[in-house]
Amino acid sequence: MSRVNTVLGPIAPEELGIVAVHEHIGYGMPGSELDTRWWKSPEVRYEETVPKLRKFHEYGGGTFVDVTGICNGRAIDYYKSLSAKTGVHIVACTGFVGGDTALPFFERASVDYLMRQFVHEITVGIGDTGSRAGVIKVGVSRGGKMTELDKRIYRAAARAALATGVPILTHLAIDAENAIAIFTEEGLPLHRVLFG
Repeated sequence: MSRVNTVLGPIAPEELGIVAVHEHIGYGMPGSELDTRWWKSPEVRYEETVPKLRKFHEYGGGTFVDVTGICNGRAIDYYKSLSAKTGVHIVACTGFVGGDTALPFFERASVDYLMRQFVHEITVGIGDTGSRAGVIKVGVSRGGKMTELDKRIYRAAARAALATGVPILTHLAIDAENAIAIFTEEGLPLHRVLFG
């Protein structure tokens, strides 16, 4: 039987309920948390988010799929607390919103390294949080065309999806021909991808 990784542990697909598929509980480019005029403190964000997730749950919502990728403010312990407090399952992702949001360390990474990073976060966990990613996020950098880094990320995501069974969600499928070509070359069936 298949299971879905949530931040509080794997659950059966039947437990998901109504799913909000492409959400961001908190998002920011690297360094944005230092902008006191835009970025809210974790305490303020928590106070604002709990009632919203409770309202979602009250209306029948069961699961939020948070696609805030690596380097974009992904906060797994925060998600775990929100999930426990509201009863909403939260599925975290591995991957990147777009190559242009990756820090220089990841910009230089090979396809194989990126694939191993994604697989690790799906099968072992994200950092030391004890939570595993349930989806892989990929996107296209600003400008509307995939960069070489975007293409490496898509290729790594396809390989990780094949290795783990986890689906891929895309952000701004504005260069869909390249994405489809990469997924096809890697042997990933397109029914395993949600083009956003």
